[in-house]
Amino acid sequence: DVVSKDRYHCALEDLEKTNYGLRATTLPVVYGKKIISGLKKQDNGRYKTKIGTVPVNLRSKELEFNLYFISNNFFCYYSRIYNLKSYSLELLDPGMYLDTFTYTDEFINKEGENAYRTKYKILNFVIPFKKNKATYSEQDIKPLYDSLELTNFDIKKINIKAYSSVEGSLERNTVLQKQRAKSIAKALQAFQKPTIENSIEAKENWVDFFNDIKKTSYESLANLSQRQIKSKLIGNTNKDLEVYLQHHRKAIVSLELEKKDPYKQMTSEQLIAQFSELVKKESIEEANIIHEVLFERIKKNTLSPDTIKKLKVPSTKDFLGITIKNISVKHLLDISNGMIVYEKLKELEKKYPNNKKIKYNIVATKFVIWENKWAEIKPDQFKKQIYSLKKYGISELLVNRLIINFNIIKTYEYLRKGAYSKKDACIDQIYKAFSSIDTREEDYLNLAQYFASYSRRDLAFEILNNKIKDLTVNEDLLFYYLNLTIIDEELTKTNEYRTIMSNALAQNEKRFCNLFNRYKKDDGITFQLLEDASLRKIFCENCAK
Repeated sequence: DVVSKDRYHCALEDLEKTNYGLRATTLPVVYGKKIISGLKKQDNGRYKTKIGTVPVNLRSKELEFNLYFISNNFFCYYSRIYNLKSYSLELLDPGMYLDTFTYTDEFINKEGENAYRTKYKILNFVIPFKKNKATYSEQDIKPLYDSLELTNFDIKKINIKAYSSVEGSLERNTVLQKQRAKSIAKALQAFQKPTIENSIEAKENWVDFFNDIKKTSYESLANLSQRQIKSKLIGNTNKDLEVYLQHHRKAIVSLELEKKDPYKQMTSEQLIAQFSELVKKESIEEANIIHEVLFERIKKNTLSPDTIKKLKVPSTKDFLGITIKNISVKHLLDISNGMIVYEKLKELEKKYPNNKKIKYNIVATKFVIWENKWAEIKPDQFKKQIYSLKKYGISELLVNRLIINFNIIKTYEYLRKGAYSKKDACIDQIYKAFSSIDTREEDYLNLAQYFASYSRRDLAFEILNNKIKDLTVNEDLLFYYLNLTIIDEELTKTNEYRTIMSNALAQNEKRFCNLFNRYKKDDGITFQLLEDASLRKIFCENCAK
């Protein structure tokens, strides 16, 4: 069955009707014996066989292919290929104690062979707009700037998504929102000398509009196209509707921060020498400051991670914090150091048996050892070790996080052994523990993938449902949800799903529209998704420009 994307052209009011699910040009039948006799082995170990020739009139078009299986004159199976992304299952990031508790992705990320990039601290907040107001002054922004306590940080980049309420023309709304966003960026720039890079997008706020009209007298508007809704709102001065619209005019501002370098004029070699002098003088506080500056330079890729080896630190209690940091950071830089870091921390534990940072970091590295089978880990003893962290001052939120990771690994082991009831018990324990951790965006994504991979899509949907309708939702999390649900035609026809798709469009219009590209083109799932009337409607409304 050869399908051309022309079938879904938005200029066509209705799709051509199909017979038996076949959507377009059907090639002649190929019998099993011919398929088998034509098999040719490929270099990758797979086999290829010819099943037909594309008609001449279709060869210049964008095409996809489906397979229709028949046996003894009975329909067996109609195979459509969906390029639904699969994701690797990962543990929740356990983090480690350096100076303070630090998650891996907050410190440094490895990309390629021996390459590093800075992961800046990111702050997100929302600035509301008054109707028809387009400018912001330093005075407007100063309370916000002060509340961020940016004395130790510079703003490296501002990402602004400015949203207008949906009444009025799209062109006017876009111009107004860009003016508002630029005025915010300009006002923030006034507080620091280093130039702030900025990224600005202007959108109409259909997400909050659809969310807020639910269960109101305006609910029926959700069944109309965007153009029809706008025509209904032209000249509408109804105060009841303005109650909602006034909250839709806002900017979602994301600030990427980098720590200020108080020793900017000094070379790294000079700093290392000064660090050694301060250690000799036992000037612990000043040594700590320089140590932190050196680490920031490693994060910015202006200093090699091997610099850590040059820092000679006395093995005394006064310098214990720096010693723990020097050992533990090797694990954050590269988890393949996990066994080495674990052994060094165990040695340090003998000298300082009640130090909570050492205790926690040992457990964090032990997960990597267990997951990679670098050494034998006895699960019952390890579980007791995790719970014992509480008596050393580790918060219950962090302990529960570790228990989730414990159960993720045990789930896999029970599945491999065929102990299905124990596997299911682990899944239930993870779901219960999820509400008792300090949840990060990455955690929602990791656990949704985990639940879906064990056929508990119900739990995946439950933890995602409230997140995906929020304008501030993590983009990858939102698109993962679409990946899970977009082929469910019962779900896609609901107004609730329209809200979710509107959010995906607001987050990344290009990425959303690419879902409807040809299989494997620009991450396209398949353009045959447009067979679904609800999906075709939102595609034609937003993507066919």
